[in-house]
Amino acid sequence: MLQGEEQITGIRISSRSNADVYFGDKTVRIPGEVMTKYFLADPYAMFWLEKEDREIWPWNLPEEKRKNKLSETERFSVMKTVNDFFRNRKEPIIFLTKEIEDFSLKLADRIKDKQISRRKAVSLLKKEFPLLPEGFCKDMITDSLAGFGWYQ
Repeated sequence: MLQGEEQITGIRISSRSNADVYFGDKTVRIPGEVMTKYFLADPYAMFWLEKEDREIWPWNLPEEKRKNKLSETERFSVMKTVNDFFRNRKEPIIFLTKEIEDFSLKLADRIKDKQISRRKAVSLLKKEFPLLPEGFCKDMITDSLAGFGWYQ
């Protein structure tokens, strides 16, 4: 449904837990959480939102309207388009993938085992995922050390 040439025509963070990304007449609703300097998005929970449902608050949207999940190809396309849109901008939407979280947890274990420092862990996370802002990498390492996570 989403072709590679689609352009973002608007973004609205409609609550502390959802962002809507507009591609002309198409809308993707992205569940997540507003953080201090970014919106932390769950890419696995994204779904197509019907045009007539755009103005319905996320918590009032019936469950049956949330079932039109993105295919894996669509998910990757949306993530790439959003990442490109927010490149070098403040307050981006950041997608927390299982790969990022797993790598952060491995780094946290290495810190706990005194194999690396926090600073080195942040550097390794940034090297592995170069599009992530440094502040986000610091937060991920801190959260991983504290045992927080969406996919654990």
